[in-house]
Amino acid sequence: MKPTGLIRDEGLLGAIRIVRNGLKKENRTQFKKMFSFFNTSGKDLQYIAVCSRKND
Repeated sequence: MKPTGLIRDEGLLGAIRIVRNGLKKENRTQFKKMFSFFNTSGKDLQYIAVCSRKND
């Protein structure tokens, strides 16, 4: 999860939005875990699939 890759994949405004949301207090812990995981294991991954559901 490098800034250049994030910008390439999401565009500049999308990357800014992702980082801004990731650094919100309620998201920061999970964002840091994801950042750490992708930086240590990213070379071994071919792709990822993400599925999420918003609770009402």
